[in-house]
Amino acid sequence: MSHELRTPLTTMKSYLEALQDGAVDDKRLATKFLDVTQNETERMIRLVNDLLQLSKLDAKDYTINPQRTDYVDFCNRIIDRFEMTKKQNIRFVRELPKRSFYVDIDRDKLTQVIDNIISNAMKYSPEGGTITFKVIKRGLDVKTKISDQGVGIPKENLTKVFNRASIASIGLDQEDWAEPGSVWLLLRK
Repeated sequence: MSHELRTPLTTMKSYLEALQDGAVDDKRLATKFLDVTQNETERMIRLVNDLLQLSKLDAKDYTINPQRTDYVDFCNRIIDRFEMTKKQNIRFVRELPKRSFYVDIDRDKLTQVIDNIISNAMKYSPEGGTITFKVIKRGLDVKTKISDQGVGIPKENLTKVFNRASIASIGLDQEDWAEPGSVWLLLRK
């Protein structure tokens, strides 16, 4: 964790020192340095927010606020937002049910989870790649799969991401959840 905190701070410090040492006089260079510093600042904010969120989860200092939600519309809105703000050449493919259905979810918390997954998919996808957002509804179960064409998580690290026992207990086959570049979310009514 210290590496994740130090790297953006070291980068920011170096660029700010360069600006103090005269790079501020070169408009093109100054703009580039400020852009990098801003990006690193935003990365630090995200990292600190993630740490605060983990701390709340560890302390069980959170509440779930479920709201009746049209899940297809909910997913479409998230994808729309990413499509409008994306900077890289990435295509989104939607494999969503044709008909709407409703689930009780904490919209803010689920949006945070999906945003994180899509952000990582965009970050690790190759230029011109595809991110597929798939929703499968079977009875009371709703499965959401977000996949990309990135390198994925090395198989030896998968056990650090998900607990096999909990994956098995929700009925996903190992082939489903171990597929490189894919993340499944399961909602149960």
